[in-house]
Amino acid sequence: MDLFPDFETTIPRTLSELIEAKDKKGIVDLLRTLRSDQFDETVWEAGLSTIGHHHGKPAMIDHVMRQL
Repeated sequence: MDLFPDFETTIPRTLSELIEAKDKKGIVDLLRTLRSDQFDETVWEAGLSTIGHHHGKPAMIDHVMRQL
């Protein structure tokens, strides 16, 4: 039984949506779950820059977060 059929809930699923929602924890959680081959593409789609994978994932996430 749906108590609120007209109530629309939206859960941001993309990096751009998380940035728009200003959900920094959600951004970090999303970036942590990405494989290395998905990381660059996801970040670029959001209009941000990346650093090389040789820096390690924590440094790459830190680089993205500093751009926000």
